[in-house]
Amino acid sequence: MSSPSPTTVFRVWSLYQALGFIFGWFFHSVISHLWTGDHLMTLTPAQLLMHNVSLAGCVLITLFFQHRATTRLFNLNLLRYGYLYLFGPTALFWIGFYLVGVPADILLWFLAVGLLNGLLISKALKIRGWLLWSFLSGFVGFLVGALVLYPLDPYLSSLRGLIAHVIMFTLLGIVAGIPAALFSGAMLRRALLTNPLPPAAVPADLP
Repeated sequence: MSSPSPTTVFRVWSLYQALGFIFGWFFHSVISHLWTGDHLMTLTPAQLLMHNVSLAGCVLITLFFQHRATTRLFNLNLLRYGYLYLFGPTALFWIGFYLVGVPADILLWFLAVGLLNGLLISKALKIRGWLLWSFLSGFVGFLVGALVLYPLDPYLSSLRGLIAHVIMFTLLGIVAGIPAALFSGAMLRRALLTNPLPPAAVPADLP
């Protein structure tokens, strides 16, 4: 079976990663505030617990969708690295939240996901040049998301309760997640044009 074309890789990876970001941040928006309400910079123990649960779910949902892409394309099981994804992005989220403040928490989360993807997929596929671009995809998504959400701030700030968080974080998953996924997918396609896949990365049965 021949390996997937770089264009197929771009389409599949970008689609699944974007879906992971969207559904992941929607999950976070609901679970983090459904039972414990609004908060400022100081969280109660219950709020801290539910935020860790929601952030864990957010990154695992993202990982699941990415895993669907890498297994279809490369026979690469990303789920076995779940502990890295579970710890890394969540830890950097809280570092950003407490040491720098919002929205550094969001930026560091996206950067952490991009870095892990770059490290693990580049190593497995033996491709050069994608690690940096995968890392930077988090910044690209964050920057585009900030540019889109900033004009909406007066409207978003007027919302209250759970609906405010659902709208804000779901929008974040869309306006930051889609650009990040498209950028990382485009750069992965570019890397594969000059780095042929090893035989072990050829899927047994392409969709």
